[in-house]
Amino acid sequence: MSRPAKPIDLAYGARTNEEKKKRAKAEAALKGKRPVKIPDGLSRQQRAIAKDIIESLDQSELLCGMDETIIALAAYSIDGIRACINEQNKAAKAIADGDMEAELECMNDPNFRAKLKKYEETFDRACKELGLSPQSRAKLAIAGTTGKDSSLDAIKQIIGGGKAV
Repeated sequence: MSRPAKPIDLAYGARTNEEKKKRAKAEAALKGKRPVKIPDGLSRQQRAIAKDIIESLDQSELLCGMDETIIALAAYSIDGIRACINEQNKAAKAIADGDMEAELECMNDPNFRAKLKKYEETFDRACKELGLSPQSRAKLAIAGTTGKDSSLDAIKQIIGGGKAV
């Protein structure tokens, strides 16, 4: 399986200036001009998560309106993981209060494990797609610092915490 393609501004390797210009033009055309919005159909908590993701990635200028679906999936999975954690915490509190059946009910429930696994898989995919994990950010940083093109100034500024690197 091949590696996923990076935007040309973050890619490095042997490419001619003409190839870079053509690809940058094609990416700009595909990206469109529609701004990123919080996707419809999310709960209040999921909307807050999506808003946080959009605001966190806004400086990168890598998001576009077409990324709303993956942002919604990220928000959905984060909210689902939080719900599972809350469910576990309730069971732990019930155990602390002496209710051993609550622990067994929560931890031995195959649906609970399946839900958590589904949310984690979705979360992992969204992290990779949006650059939300430390590993994804490190890969973006490597691409941004090893490139020789001056168009990487924006990503270098983000990596430097808002200051020019």
